[in-house]
Amino acid sequence: MIVVVPEAHAYDVDSSYVKNQAAIDEELFHDIIPFLEAHYNVSHDSRERAIAGLSMGGLQSIETGIVHLGYFSWIGAFSPTLFPGDLSDEFKNVLQNPNKINENLRLLEIVTGDSDIPPELIGFENHLCELNIQHVYTVLP
Repeated sequence: MIVVVPEAHAYDVDSSYVKNQAAIDEELFHDIIPFLEAHYNVSHDSRERAIAGLSMGGLQSIETGIVHLGYFSWIGAFSPTLFPGDLSDEFKNVLQNPNKINENLRLLEIVTGDSDIPPELIGFENHLCELNIQHVYTVLP
C-alpha cells in the first residue's frame, strides 16, 4: 500500500474553498498521481485506489472522489467540514447522476463524532439519501 498525504492548503486559509480545491485537484492529477505511476508499481484500476481525509480533507476527499469518478472507488470522509457554498458547481452537477456515482464507487463512507456534527453535514447526508446515493454514515461517541 502506498499512502500519500499532500498539503491540503494550496492557498492561504482566507482564500475560497473552491479556488483551493481546484488547486489541490490540479496538483493531485497533474503531479502526484503521474509521479506515483512513473516511480512505483501502482495499479491504474480505480477499484484499488482510495481517497480519504479528516475535517477539511474529508470534504476535499468527497469532492475530489465524486467529481473525478473513475480514479477512486473508495472515499472516506472523517468529520468532514461542510460550509454553505463549499461544494463546486461541478460537484453539484455530478450529484445529479446518482446511478453513475453508485456504479463507480464501492464505498462512500462518512464517519463523525457525535459532538462534531455540524447542521450542514446532516443536511448533506440527508441529500445523499434523497438522491439514493449509496453511502455509509456512521456517528461515533
